[in-house]
Amino acid sequence: MKKIISTAAAVLAFSMAFADVSVEFTQAGYVTSDRDGKSVKLDVNGYDSDKKITGCVVTEISNDVAGVVFDLDPWMNDKSRQTVDGKMLDQYYGWVNFLGGKATLQSGVWTSRSVNRMKQDAGSWENAEYEAYKPGVITGTVAKDVTNLTDGNLATQLSYNFDMGYAKFAIVDSDYGATSLKSGFATEAGFNVSQDLNFKVYLKNLKDQEIAFAVFGESNGSFKEGLDLVAGLTFGNVKAEGGFEFGVDVRARYELNEKLAFTTMNNLSSVNAAYTLWDMISVAYKVSDKTKLTVTGEWNYADLAMKESGSLSIIPGVTYSPCDGADLTTGIIIETTGWKKPSGSSVSIPVVLHVAL
Repeated sequence: MKKIISTAAAVLAFSMAFADVSVEFTQAGYVTSDRDGKSVKLDVNGYDSDKKITGCVVTEISNDVAGVVFDLDPWMNDKSRQTVDGKMLDQYYGWVNFLGGKATLQSGVWTSRSVNRMKQDAGSWENAEYEAYKPGVITGTVAKDVTNLTDGNLATQLSYNFDMGYAKFAIVDSDYGATSLKSGFATEAGFNVSQDLNFKVYLKNLKDQEIAFAVFGESNGSFKEGLDLVAGLTFGNVKAEGGFEFGVDVRARYELNEKLAFTTMNNLSSVNAAYTLWDMISVAYKVSDKTKLTVTGEWNYADLAMKESGSLSIIPGVTYSPCDGADLTTGIIIETTGWKKPSGSSVSIPVVLHVAL
């Protein structure tokens, strides 16, 4: 108790020097589930298929010049539910602006993806129930989740904003391999063609002779009002193993009106000529200012050269927001595997509580 009080007092004292303090809390669990052949009921400690997602507390303290962020996953103190790395602090980093706000130096552990992932209607659904894969080579070694420059490792990054775009350069903690270097390198640059159209380029070299490269284009209403579109090409090469991988991403969201929106995410990936396909489509309907309905379908074919390696998920859900900053999400996750001839299935009902202050 003394430690908790001391920590709270320190945070309060520190925050008094800053203009903005925000806190987000998320807690997830199952009402019932038979995922992975395991039947559970009223499990308040996690709901995704790997039991890694239970809850988190994100605190940000900042002003116009500097700030710090802590993303705490307190359940990881439970030894029986730790992830492989067992980290309690999922993210922790600080940043400072200079040169009139055009440049930013950031250091710590964080996950950041600047490309538009079309998650406006995802709500509090975890990744597997809305965005099973991030942009890049979804089965890749070096080009998986390519727009995440740091791969969630300790890093220091310098970014600079200019009139027509931005540039980032990061050194990322890594056993580089060929020399005594203890860090790899990652760069990102964005270019605004117009107000509604931009291109982003990513280059990652986190280990010797392992390179990932990607180009993404984003259109926000330039083709049609209400239509957002993202398309990208990703390439990766592991020279020592003679491995080559590539991925094609296409994502779009069309807002038909203020109540109804459609989202789709699609990826075709190849690693050494083995192809993987992932498609997602979702419909969101705003019943009222407090209630939104969604229906999401995800199709994944692990290897197009193999039979019965496909899986299909259908997730109808509802999000209720009694006030600004608070929402409750639930639904039914229906999964079938073994396509083209389904041989397995499961039904789950998760509940996610999210509060932001």
